[in-house]
Amino acid sequence: MRTHIIENGIVVNTIEVESIEAAQGFFPGAVVIEATEGSVGWLWNGTTLSEPPVPPKTRDELKGNRSAAVGAIKVTTTAGNTFDGDEISQGRMARAILALSTGLAPSVTWVLADNSTINATAAELTEALVLAGQAQAAIWVIE
Repeated sequence: MRTHIIENGIVVNTIEVESIEAAQGFFPGAVVIEATEGSVGWLWNGTTLSEPPVPPKTRDELKGNRSAAVGAIKVTTTAGNTFDGDEISQGRMARAILALSTGLAPSVTWVLADNSTINATAAELTEALVLAGQAQAAIWVIE
């Protein structure tokens, strides 16, 4: 039979023995129970086993998750065009808006998230930039 060896409320080993009594003989200071579920690391409260809590993510893991989420931002304007909204795209939008504000051109050729192209105006690029900035702000705070 499989038995768990428990010390300080934590399963520290699982062994194959003929009986619980035999396991208790090998580990006289430990709690020994039949191993019908669980594994090393599980918690014992005296009556039931439970999985250990998932350790919290490190700050670096959280930052990596945030970076991936920002990199995946896509926004759709009221005209129905879907723009990439990652940080590089936001910078490109800002530069295009600035250039278009000179009045030297009414629009700029823009590659959308699906790789189709449009002639984007400063107004539509501004809308996309605002939406992307709002999406990024919603992601940015790590708690």
